[in-house]
Amino acid sequence: KNEVSNDVIDGYGLNAAFKIGLNFTSEEGLVTFQPAVMGSYSLLAYEDVDDPNHIWQVAPQATLLFDLGRGCEPYLKVLGSYARMVEDKDNPGSDDVYIKPYIDYGIGLQTQWIGAISFIEATWRSGGLEGFALKAGINF
Repeated sequence: KNEVSNDVIDGYGLNAAFKIGLNFTSEEGLVTFQPAVMGSYSLLAYEDVDDPNHIWQVAPQATLLFDLGRGCEPYLKVLGSYARMVEDKDNPGSDDVYIKPYIDYGIGLQTQWIGAISFIEATWRSGGLEGFALKAGINF
Protein backbone atom coordinates (compact mmCIF):
# COMPACT_ATOMS: atom_id res chain seq x y z
CA LYS A 1 0.00 0.00 0.00
CA ASN A 2 1.34 3.43 -0.99
CA GLU A 3 0.81 6.24 1.47
CA VAL A 4 0.81 9.89 0.50
CA SER A 5 3.25 12.01 2.46
CA ASN A 6 2.40 15.61 3.30
CA ASP A 7 6.00 16.47 4.17
CA VAL A 8 7.40 19.68 2.70
CA ILE A 9 11.03 19.52 1.60
CA ASP A 10 12.89 22.75 0.90
CA GLY A 11 15.21 22.71 -2.05
CA TYR A 12 16.68 24.71 -4.88
CA GLY A 13 17.65 24.19 -8.49
CA LEU A 14 20.14 25.83 -10.83
CA ASN A 15 20.18 25.44 -14.60
CA ALA A 16 22.53 26.53 -17.39
CA ALA A 17 22.02 25.83 -21.08
CA PHE A 18 23.44 26.69 -24.48
CA LYS A 19 22.14 26.23 -28.01
CA ILE A 20 24.12 26.51 -31.20
CA GLY A 21 22.92 26.08 -34.76
CA LEU A 22 23.50 26.95 -38.39
CA ASN A 23 21.30 28.15 -41.25
CA PHE A 24 21.67 26.64 -44.71
CA THR A 25 19.45 28.53 -47.15
CA SER A 26 18.77 27.66 -50.80
CA GLU A 27 19.94 30.17 -53.41
CA GLU A 28 16.37 31.29 -54.02
CA GLY A 29 15.83 31.68 -50.27
CA LEU A 30 12.71 29.51 -50.33
CA VAL A 31 14.01 26.66 -48.14
CA THR A 32 16.17 26.88 -45.01
CA PHE A 33 17.65 23.90 -43.15
CA GLN A 34 18.59 24.58 -39.51
CA PRO A 35 20.56 21.89 -37.66
CA ALA A 36 21.17 22.76 -33.99
CA VAL A 37 22.12 21.22 -30.67
CA MET A 38 21.23 22.27 -27.15
CA GLY A 39 23.11 21.20 -24.05
CA SER A 40 22.10 21.85 -20.47
CA TYR A 41 23.13 21.16 -16.91
CA SER A 42 20.80 21.21 -13.90
CA LEU A 43 21.62 20.99 -10.22
CA LEU A 44 18.85 19.92 -7.84
CA ALA A 45 19.51 20.08 -4.11
CA TYR A 46 17.25 19.39 -1.15
CA GLU A 47 17.36 20.39 2.50
CA ASP A 48 17.82 16.96 4.09
CA VAL A 49 20.00 15.39 1.37
CA ASP A 50 23.77 15.75 1.57
CA ASP A 51 24.58 15.29 -2.12
CA PRO A 52 22.70 17.19 -4.85
CA ASN A 53 21.53 15.61 -8.12
CA HIS A 54 23.30 16.57 -11.36
CA ILE A 55 21.39 16.26 -14.65
CA TRP A 56 23.00 16.62 -18.07
CA GLN A 57 20.90 16.90 -21.24
CA VAL A 58 21.81 16.88 -24.93
CA ALA A 59 19.11 17.69 -27.48
CA PRO A 60 19.98 17.75 -31.19
CA GLN A 61 17.35 19.13 -33.54
CA ALA A 62 16.73 19.82 -37.22
CA THR A 63 14.23 22.28 -38.69
CA LEU A 64 13.20 22.71 -42.33
CA LEU A 65 11.57 26.11 -43.04
CA PHE A 66 9.70 27.04 -46.20
CA ASP A 67 9.42 30.76 -47.07
CA LEU A 68 6.02 31.43 -48.66
CA GLY A 69 6.57 35.19 -48.82
CA ARG A 70 4.96 37.96 -46.75
CA GLY A 71 6.91 36.70 -43.70
CA CYS A 72 4.95 33.44 -43.50
CA GLU A 73 7.13 30.36 -42.91
CA PRO A 74 5.67 26.89 -42.27
CA TYR A 75 8.20 24.39 -40.92
CA LEU A 76 8.90 20.78 -40.01
CA LYS A 77 10.96 19.98 -36.93
CA VAL A 78 12.56 16.91 -35.34
CA LEU A 79 14.17 17.10 -31.92
CA GLY A 80 15.80 14.35 -29.89
CA SER A 81 16.51 14.52 -26.16
CA TYR A 82 18.86 12.48 -24.02
CA ALA A 83 19.08 13.36 -20.33
CA ARG A 84 21.38 11.59 -17.88
CA MET A 85 21.42 12.04 -14.16
CA VAL A 86 24.61 11.54 -12.16
CA GLU A 87 22.90 9.67 -9.38
CA ASP A 88 23.71 9.64 -5.71
CA LYS A 89 23.02 6.12 -4.48
CA ASP A 90 22.20 7.44 -0.98
CA ASN A 91 19.57 9.82 -2.33
CA PRO A 92 16.13 8.24 -2.10
CA GLY A 93 13.90 8.99 -5.07
CA SER A 94 16.71 10.02 -7.44
CA ASP A 95 15.47 7.48 -10.01
CA ASP A 96 12.23 9.47 -10.29
CA VAL A 97 14.05 12.40 -11.96
CA TYR A 98 15.44 10.35 -14.87
CA ILE A 99 13.66 10.78 -18.23
CA LYS A 100 14.23 8.19 -20.93
CA PRO A 101 15.35 9.53 -24.34
CA TYR A 102 12.57 10.73 -26.61
CA ILE A 103 11.99 12.18 -30.07
CA ASP A 104 9.77 15.19 -30.74
CA TYR A 105 8.24 15.50 -34.25
CA GLY A 106 6.47 18.71 -35.14
CA ILE A 107 4.94 21.09 -37.63
CA GLY A 108 4.59 24.79 -37.16
CA LEU A 109 4.05 28.18 -38.66
CA GLN A 110 6.09 31.28 -37.88
CA THR A 111 5.71 34.84 -39.06
CA GLN A 112 7.99 37.84 -38.68
CA TRP A 113 6.70 41.31 -37.82
CA ILE A 114 8.16 44.45 -36.24
CA GLY A 115 11.42 42.77 -35.20
CA ALA A 116 9.67 39.80 -33.55
CA ILE A 117 8.84 36.26 -34.60
CA SER A 118 5.52 34.75 -33.57
CA PHE A 119 4.84 31.06 -33.92
CA ILE A 120 2.36 28.26 -33.38
CA GLU A 121 3.58 24.67 -33.25
CA ALA A 122 2.10 21.20 -32.82
CA THR A 123 4.37 18.30 -31.84
CA TRP A 124 4.13 14.61 -31.04
CA ARG A 125 6.60 13.03 -28.59
CA SER A 126 7.51 9.36 -28.52
CA GLY A 127 9.92 7.51 -26.25
CA GLY A 128 10.55 8.54 -22.64
CA LEU A 129 7.90 11.25 -22.95
CA GLU A 130 4.83 10.57 -25.03
CA GLY A 131 1.96 12.73 -26.11
CA PHE A 132 0.82 15.76 -28.05
CA ALA A 133 1.91 19.33 -27.35
CA LEU A 134 0.66 22.62 -28.73
CA LYS A 135 2.81 25.75 -28.30
CA ALA A 136 2.48 29.39 -29.31
CA GLY A 137 4.75 32.30 -28.57
CA ILE A 138 6.58 35.46 -29.55
CA ASN A 139 10.38 35.79 -29.75
CA PHE A 140 11.87 39.30 -29.60
